[in-house]
Amino acid sequence: AASPATCPQAIYSCLLLITGTLSDCVDRARLIAVGVCLWSLLTAASGFANSYVGLLVPRVFVGVGESVLAPCSLSLIPELFPPSLLAFASGCYLSAPHVGSGVAHILAGLTGDTLGWHASFWMMGGAGLLMGMLVPFLVRDPKPQTATPSLREAARKLGSSLRNSVNVVRMSPAIYYCIGGKFALGFTIGCHAFVQPWLTTERGFSREAADLAHGTLMLVIGVFSTPLVGFVADKFSQRTGRPKISLVAVQVGVFKLPVALCFFCLADPRSSSFWVLYGCYVALQSVSAPVIATLQQLSPPTLRGSIISLALLALYLPGMGMGNLVAGLIADHLSAA
Repeated sequence: AASPATCPQAIYSCLLLITGTLSDCVDRARLIAVGVCLWSLLTAASGFANSYVGLLVPRVFVGVGESVLAPCSLSLIPELFPPSLLAFASGCYLSAPHVGSGVAHILAGLTGDTLGWHASFWMMGGAGLLMGMLVPFLVRDPKPQTATPSLREAARKLGSSLRNSVNVVRMSPAIYYCIGGKFALGFTIGCHAFVQPWLTTERGFSREAADLAHGTLMLVIGVFSTPLVGFVADKFSQRTGRPKISLVAVQVGVFKLPVALCFFCLADPRSSSFWVLYGCYVALQSVSAPVIATLQQLSPPTLRGSIISLALLALYLPGMGMGNLVAGLIADHLSAA
């Protein structure tokens, strides 16, 4: 059966190509405002659900609004910041999911048994709606605006932009490998979804304690590590002349596997080393900023939103989807054995 948690991600991924291409053609600030308000209204509507279908339907369409924000925002950043700060600026933006995920887990751990999940949807939807309405007053798209095209002209422009983006990716091995790297990153993030079940079933945490622990680390470590990795990547590139993305290869290849092995297999949850390794494990997930900054620099300005949406599509749909599936199948097989 379809899960209300995975449906927005599937819709989000499928629509990224359209919204990413659209971001190259229209005022991105207004498009962001529409997307944020739409998904906030649907999030609030989820709080009125009294059945599985009542929850599933608004969650499906939440992905429509979500698919607008990332391509628009990440294509705006290179026009607002110099190349020497791109990874840091993108890292600051990409730390927001850590804030949201961390706060959500902390709230779930603290209020799940008192306020219930209905109130959580209403609070998050209301806050998002307020922020969405403020976007046009706080953000300006520096791109010269043209007259609003007709529906036929818009469809033709979208098709042409998408074809041009695919051709650019095919002709640029660097962009091609960056998108491949986003797929690999998505696969590992998909596997990370099983950290909390592992904490409760194999390390003796209660559900509330697992939520609080994971949320606190995501909030504290994630908020600082993502901009920090971007800042270090910018400085590394300036001093060595090598691409910012080179730092990702070092971070993942040298540190990530040893930390993950020690955290999952060796660390005792009753010791302080467990929490040190847990924090390092969360911090090592913060590798997206140099990858996005590299794509921002390599992509033609008129196709930047489309190419970034291709990378995000690789991250979420095949990447995270396959990571979830493979890790779940292996976990079930090993549990049964």
